[in-house]
Amino acid sequence: MELRAFARGGLYGLVALGVEKGVALLLVVGLARALSPDDYGRYSFLVAYLTLFQVLADLGTETILVRRLAAEPAARRRTLAAALGLRVALALAAGATAVALAPLAAGEPGVARRTAIAALALLFTGQPGYRALLRAEMRMGDVLAVASATSALVVALVASAVLVGAGLDGVFLALAAANLAGFALAAWRARASAPLRLAVDLRLWRALLAEAWPIGANVLVITLGMRMAPLLLMRFRGPVEVGYFASAARLTDALNLLPDAAMLSVYPLFVRFATTRPDELRALAEVVSKLLGVVLLAVVVVVSQLAPEIMGGLFRPEFASAAPALALLAWSALLAALGSVYGHLLVSVGRQAVLFRVNCAAAALQVALLLVLVPPLGPTGAAWAVVLTAVASHTTLYALGETRTWVRPCVRAVAWPALLAGGVIAAAPLVPAGPWGRAAALVAALALGLVVTRALGPADARRLRRLLRERDAGPAPAAAPGAGLAEP
Repeated sequence: MELRAFARGGLYGLVALGVEKGVALLLVVGLARALSPDDYGRYSFLVAYLTLFQVLADLGTETILVRRLAAEPAARRRTLAAALGLRVALALAAGATAVALAPLAAGEPGVARRTAIAALALLFTGQPGYRALLRAEMRMGDVLAVASATSALVVALVASAVLVGAGLDGVFLALAAANLAGFALAAWRARASAPLRLAVDLRLWRALLAEAWPIGANVLVITLGMRMAPLLLMRFRGPVEVGYFASAARLTDALNLLPDAAMLSVYPLFVRFATTRPDELRALAEVVSKLLGVVLLAVVVVVSQLAPEIMGGLFRPEFASAAPALALLAWSALLAALGSVYGHLLVSVGRQAVLFRVNCAAAALQVALLLVLVPPLGPTGAAWAVVLTAVASHTTLYALGETRTWVRPCVRAVAWPALLAGGVIAAAPLVPAGPWGRAAALVAALALGLVVTRALGPADARRLRRLLRERDAGPAPAAAPGAGLAEP
């Protein structure tokens, strides 16, 4: 694969995720302005609550499906049909469970009916199955086209629901219609590779679940820890503060489009290197971690100075009270990017189960921190809980013998840039300028520090180009489920 083709695929993936996350952010901003504070808080609560059940509806099969479809092209039609049938079964079970538990989670009348409507909108997002097929075939242009069309329809239908006064139910029905149309478009564009068909293939279902459950369980415990913040805020502080925290979290989530887009193209390369070139695999993960880390650290520096202006300007003036939460969550975006890189790295070498164990402990820690910090501190306490838990889980993976050979190069690549960023933020009071001037000066200081210390430069681009050329030196290995390398 040439660097240009790699970059083009990454760019398409970045734009596709940018479109989706941009529209999600636009929805949050628009609904925060159009709905009452209580209704906006209820909307934020339902989105956070149903995210848990989105994970159950997928259960990690998307990642495994990309690997299977890429490694076994002759079996694509059968595999995809079975995967779609499994997704429908899982989504029905997850949706029914969400509706049943909603009154316990929210404690408000009528929440079960509204949850059922919202589940229709949220459990089939992202063109399940067909997006995996397009990724496996490296058709990132088609991924972008489907994402763009779906997002445009989301904006049009939700705006119409708001304008006619359809309320929250109308908003969720509009989202459901747009997501169904997006799935149909993806199926149509991929019809030559795998026409739309659902199959009850119990043998293949068991095989997919056996490979995927460590990933799905891992994502579930991470999501549970993350989404406990809105749930506990709803219980302890009410829907208004749920809206504050959810808005800050949504802005932070927009930052995740960089690692998400990178992994669309990088994960297949991880799989290719995994069983034959461990040194190149670690080197590629290190370079990607450094590039992502530097970009996100620049954002962290800017947000540290402009958080009140961002929250108050995008939403309503009263949302500026959530500025400390946004500044803290910006650091969590950096940690999430690192986690995305070596999470995919560990999956590619068959270490999913380790991630699951570590994240179970992290989720328990985060819930404990939330219970302590949310009642007195509200959204700021929730943000502290998120960041402290992320630091603890990263430290654990860095120290564990099963994971450190893969994780340490990623962390070391970002350690010095992170120290530089922390130093320039600490020096912010010495800059005689307003928030915007300080932000610009601090980013310039960070860039200068990186160049002077040679922490980032043309050598990194040359290294990435060399790794991509080596990737084409031999045939792609078919990664076996759970295959991994012995510790060197």
